Amino acid sequence: MRVAWAIVVLGAVGVVALLVLPGPTSSPSTELGIGGVGEAPDPTAPVLLPSRRAGDLAGRALAAVTPTTVSPDPTTTTADAPAPSRPVLVPEPPSAPPLSDPELVELLYRGQLGRLDPDEEVVPPVADPPPALADDVAPLTGIASDPAVPERPALVVKIDNSVAARPQAGLIEADVVYEELVEGGTTRFAAVFHSTAAPVGPVRSFRSTDIGILGSLGEPMLSWSGANRVFAALLREQPVIDRGTSQAPYWRDRTRRAPHDLMTDVDSLRGELGGVAPAPLFAYRAPGTTAVGAVVEAFDVVAGSSTVTWRWNGAQWERWLGGTPHPTTVGPVITTDNVIVQRVPYLPSGLVDGAGSVVPEAAMVGTGTATILTGGVAIEATWTRPTLRSVTTFTDAGGEHIELTPGRTWVHLAVAG
Repeated sequence: MRVAWAIVVLGAVGVVALLVLPGPTSSPSTELGIGGVGEAPDPTAPVLLPSRRAGDLAGRALAAVTPTTVSPDPTTTTADAPAPSRPVLVPEPPSAPPLSDPELVELLYRGQLGRLDPDEEVVPPVADPPPALADDVAPLTGIASDPAVPERPALVVKIDNSVAARPQAGLIEADVVYEELVEGGTTRFAAVFHSTAAPVGPVRSFRSTDIGILGSLGEPMLSWSGANRVFAALLREQPVIDRGTSQAPYWRDRTRRAPHDLMTDVDSLRGELGGVAPAPLFAYRAPGTTAVGAVVEAFDVVAGSSTVTWRWNGAQWERWLGGTPHPTTVGPVITTDNVIVQRVPYLPSGLVDGAGSVVPEAAMVGTGTATILTGGVAIEATWTRPTLRSVTTFTDAGGEHIELTPGRTWVHLAVAG
């Protein structure tokens, strides 16, 4: 009897895996499980939910050979989901074999980045990678540094961007900051530290978009607060050194409200572990060279459900939200030397959060348009990234690298279209 039940369950899993197709929304049907790494469950973290159609068909397949119970699903809130009172089939017996992490990934994940081989070419290159820098120049800023800096791995820290998380720590000190769209119309940051150190936080969870950020940084370290089982399984396949909450020191800032209170610092995260140093991500202008482009005093970027304005103050770009400076723990406003608005397609990852919102993934391999703010001007560009391991190139109409001001860079992974 146990053998027959196992065969039926595996057959039903196959049905679900074939029928969970990507689309603009995912509606929950049967919750398969939630896994966390190193932190208490986060009500905004993605949960493992297949589409309604796949869940219903899997339930019907199981119903052919085993009794079912009926229970309401109180979590369905998306527009095309069944009303909360609609019954959802729950297969019995409850002792059915649990799905492994690889089975969950195959069943639920519908993104691009986690399925790419690191050297699988999606588009042909249009330019060589940015040129190598001198041994005493930091590769992620183009600024002279301690000669030991270029040899160490980069550290990526996932940082919260909810209202309750502000002011954040570390956003003004990082060499590079990526801003990515997550579920519910909000954004989060992936701050890349290489030549600098600082307190940092609030630290939050990993998303599949982060695979694209990690891929071009050699073998970096990653500071993260947790992930669901699907995203955690994808992360384990990446060349990254885990510096999550079970591997490094973190603490709770009691002046903040959980879960927006998990803090750490870069020096503690680095520890004594190895890794592979990053190559330069950008090309830089020679000292005294003026950027050529359209002079702008302010530039708006749609970032989820908010609009960010970058204002040129004569020396750097300042980040404003809704007419108000975005502060940090060390200053009244976030500043950076360069801003790259990289327009990328966003795909459904296959997962939704507890409110039914689709968890998106930025398709960071391929090509598209970009606007680069540097030296008080805006320059239109083409971004190209052939493989997951490649560095993204930003080129002009002639295929030449657009050169940035040496210093810190902010990359908006904006929605293409």
